[in-house]
Amino acid sequence: AQLTSFKPLPSKYLPNAWAGSLLFAVMTMNCLFFLLGYWFVWFKAASFYSPDPHVSEGSFVHLRTHAHKGKDGLVKLKRCCQAPHRLGFEFQRQRYEYISPTEAETEAKDDDIIGLGAGNGYVRLNKCPVDLPLSQYGKSSGLDDDMIESEFERFGKNTLHVPTPRFWELYKQQMVSPLVVFQFFTAILWMLDEYIQFVVMQLVMIFVLESATVFQRIKTFGTLNSMSSKPCRVKAFRNKQWQDMSSELLLPGDLISLKAATVSKPTASTPAESTAVTNGKAAAKPPDLEESAGVVPCDCVLLHGDAVVNEATLTGESVPQMKDAIRISQGQEDIPLDIDGAHRVHMFFSGTQIIACHGPVQESSSKEDCQDPKCSPDG
Repeated sequence: AQLTSFKPLPSKYLPNAWAGSLLFAVMTMNCLFFLLGYWFVWFKAASFYSPDPHVSEGSFVHLRTHAHKGKDGLVKLKRCCQAPHRLGFEFQRQRYEYISPTEAETEAKDDDIIGLGAGNGYVRLNKCPVDLPLSQYGKSSGLDDDMIESEFERFGKNTLHVPTPRFWELYKQQMVSPLVVFQFFTAILWMLDEYIQFVVMQLVMIFVLESATVFQRIKTFGTLNSMSSKPCRVKAFRNKQWQDMSSELLLPGDLISLKAATVSKPTASTPAESTAVTNGKAAAKPPDLEESAGVVPCDCVLLHGDAVVNEATLTGESVPQMKDAIRISQGQEDIPLDIDGAHRVHMFFSGTQIIACHGPVQESSSKEDCQDPKCSPDG
C-alpha cells in the first residue's frame, strides 16, 4: 500500500485562530476606512472635517449635487482680491461666491442662490450678465483696465478646457475602485490556499487591464479637448480703442467686432498688418493666432449691423438664421434681455459661424483710430 502524507491544517505558521481573526478584522477595517474616503465624499467630510459656524478663508465646503449632476466634492474657499472681497470657490469648472448671513439680508433672492441659508449664509453662481435691461447693452462702451482686472478674476478665461490627469494619477484611481479592490481581496483568499501561480496570473491581468483602461481614458480626454474651439484673434474695444487680442481673454462686457469667413490668398505681411495699436504704442499681434474664420468666439448680443449665421453646430438646423441689431424703442429700456425668447434673433452663440454680415455705415475715414465703438475696424 502507498502512503500519502497530507499537510497538517491549520498551518504551523498561522497564529491562534482568535488572534488571526482579530488581525484580519483590524486590517480589513483599516483598509475600508482608507478606501471609503475615496469612494464617498460624505464619509471623508465626516471623518476628517468638523462643522464650523464661522466661515473663513481656507475653510472647505462640502458640495452635494443633484441626481445625474456629477459627484459631490470638497473645495477650498479663497478670498477675491477685488471688491467686495468675498470668499469664493470653483466647482465643476464654474465659479461661485459665498454670501455671509449679514450680506444675505440685503442680497436679492434668485434661483442662483443655494445653500442652507439662515445660519451659515448662501452660495451663488457667478452668472454672466445675460438678463440686464436692454438700455445697459445699448449704452455699453467696452471695458477699461480696472474692469478687466475684476472681471477676469471673477469669470476667468473664455475657454472650456478639461485638464488631462497624469498616468499615475488615473492609475491610482483605477487601483482603488471597488471592483479592483474586490479582485485584490479574492486574490488574497486564493493565496491563503497556496494557489500562488493563480494569484500571480490574476494580479498580472489586473495591472495590464487597468493600464489599458487608463490609456483609454487619457485618449478620451484628448478627444474632448480637441472638440473645443481653438483660440483665435479678435478685435475688442477696450480703453476707448480697438485692439487685437486672443479670444481666450474675452470677458463679459467686452465689445467685439466680428466678420464673416473669407477665403483669401496668402500674401506677404506688411508692417501695418503685423502690429496693432495698444495704449498709443505699436505692439505685436498675439502670436500663433489665426483669424476667427467667421466662428463666433462667445455668446454675444448684436448691437450694430446684421448677419446671416449658420447654427447647425448648435441646433442641427441646416437653414441659416437671420440676425439683426437689437433696437431699443422708447419705453423698452428696462425690459430684461431674453436670449432664449423674444431677443434670440439678436443673439450670436458661441461656436456658430457667420456666413455674411453688414456693419453700420462708417462716417470716420480712419477706423482703427476711431474712439466710437460703432466704428468697427471690420466694417
